[in-house]
Amino acid sequence: SIDYPSLSDTVREFYHDQSPNWGNRVWLHGIISEIYDPENEYSLLTDDLTVDEINHSFDLIILPMANIFYTGFLNYIVSMAEEVEQIHVPIYVIACGVQADSYDDLSIVTEQLREPATRFIRAVYQTGGEFALRGEFTKEFFERLGFHSAIVTGCPSMFQFGRNLRVTEKHVSREQFKPLLNGRMNGISEFMKEFPKSCYVDQDNYFDLIYRTGVWGDGDHDAVRNLVYKYGYDAVFFAAQGRMLLFPEIQSWRNFLQSEPFDFSFGSRIHGNIMSVLSGIPAVVWACDSRTREMSEYFDIPHVYEVPRDLYKCYLETDYSAFYQTFPKRYDAFEAFLKEHGIADHINQNNIFFDEEEIAEDTRAYIEWGGANGAGPFRSCFLYGTITKAVAADRVVP
Repeated sequence: SIDYPSLSDTVREFYHDQSPNWGNRVWLHGIISEIYDPENEYSLLTDDLTVDEINHSFDLIILPMANIFYTGFLNYIVSMAEEVEQIHVPIYVIACGVQADSYDDLSIVTEQLREPATRFIRAVYQTGGEFALRGEFTKEFFERLGFHSAIVTGCPSMFQFGRNLRVTEKHVSREQFKPLLNGRMNGISEFMKEFPKSCYVDQDNYFDLIYRTGVWGDGDHDAVRNLVYKYGYDAVFFAAQGRMLLFPEIQSWRNFLQSEPFDFSFGSRIHGNIMSVLSGIPAVVWACDSRTREMSEYFDIPHVYEVPRDLYKCYLETDYSAFYQTFPKRYDAFEAFLKEHGIADHINQNNIFFDEEEIAEDTRAYIEWGGANGAGPFRSCFLYGTITKAVAADRVVP
């Protein structure tokens, strides 16, 4: 169980004041649990493992690399290629993808990444390995570089709970509507205001705001004012209301979503919406870049390219019929990939990360800390006044 009161200090120490993207644990848990077999041995690749140890100790290597083909990672791609060129056991790169703002940027991104990406991809193939791609946009990238054997299998986060995923199809009135929101705040803050029962689930951007301690109870107006400048008035106000949450544990995240009567999920975070789907909540993805778009398209998760004017209408019009038709085929394709390459005989459905006792223990710890009932590490009623005073002091109009 996580020690929630000290989590902020722990993150500052180990991640140098930068919160990790906790949503990445959704797909990491997925691939680990899906290939798990108690008869096999598994190890995490760590910096202290030498090339010789890797080559002589393992039968294969799995690299879950979501966004490796990104122009901001040029040096990283080169360094990875240099390491892979020394490996002599098959490497399988799972759910990798090209990151771009738009599909229209594919030609530019391809040329910018051509040399380092080609070197890395070729090095993986020289080990006898293969690539499982997250979407057709990335497949086209591989084709343009001259690599044709890689197949699209989507993201393993989707396959953790079987091939027959279903979301609720009941509808509630506008007055009862309780949406779950995520991602870019500038596109959804009005929905948070319109629907007072709504909650926002963060993955990294507001970690310091949500988990911050030592400010709220001291009446430190300067500190709160700085938070308003950093995160915006709306975000700080929603946090004060206890409507901004962040779950470091995937188990507690899903447990919370299943225990709360949320009707709908919307936002630009793909794994935030995937968590909702895995919890039986219909989601619409705001496909704001190549990653969110290609994954939504591959799985037939309903998606839009602009924020809808009426979120409730969007909810009523959401249709999962295409998802139901194609998802079993996507599941089977990923399982076939695992079997073909000797990674697993089947997708394991006994999820090793979802032990009921551990989930209950961590959920209790999260609630006691205050994360699921709106208290958080501060007293909301006091913070309302603190925000008002802090903002008024600098004449910032919320």
